[in-house]
Amino acid sequence: MFRWNSGTVISNPKFYRQYEQKLGIAQRAKNKKRVRALHAKIANCRKDHLHKASTVLVKENALIVVGNLSAKKLVKTKMAKSVLDTRFSALKTMLKYKCENAGVLFEEVNESFTTQICSCCGEITASSPKGRADLRIRVWEYENCLSINDRYRKQCEQHTCAWA
Repeated sequence: MFRWNSGTVISNPKFYRQYEQKLGIAQRAKNKKRVRALHAKIANCRKDHLHKASTVLVKENALIVVGNLSAKKLVKTKMAKSVLDTRFSALKTMLKYKCENAGVLFEEVNESFTTQICSCCGEITASSPKGRADLRIRVWEYENCLSINDRYRKQCEQHTCAWA
């Protein structure tokens, strides 16, 4: 999922999940030709979506800031199938070379604690989500200043503040 500071969201179509059942049927039937064709279709759909999304991002923005999220580390978690389906590393690579060609600024920033630090009071409180266990928490309220925070909007604000 991509989120702009304006609030626009491009969701992940989850191509592997769409074809997972057909792929399983072909694999159980040991139909290698069909399995190969389905994997190619999934790869082509992903690549097409990433090219279209990265082109839109580059055309509509003068500065693109991306977190230094490590896909290799996320693949070792329970989210592996979803992480591989998003092809985050491929998106970063596409954005980088398209930004260079279009003359758009591209920056990669450190994502450590970006969703935990309160943008109002600047503290990390006990109520802020911590670790992988709390990744499912998308919206929460800070105890000190009683501000309500959305995880994705918060990351956009933190990254923009770093470069504003």
